Amino acid sequence: MYNLHYKNGLLYASIILRERDKSVIIDDVIVDTGEYRTIILTDYLNDNT
Repeated sequence: MYNLHYKNGLLYASIILRERDKSVIIDDVIVDTGEYRTIILTDYLNDNT
């Protein structure tokens, strides 16, 4: 089950990224149902692992 919420007219969710034994939770990711790709800034992920 996903926890979706509206804020400022946009749909947001939290995501969990996992690789082997590490995981990162990213809150307030914008859900764009019309987009065909996903962009996550890797600098952000490196700082939060």
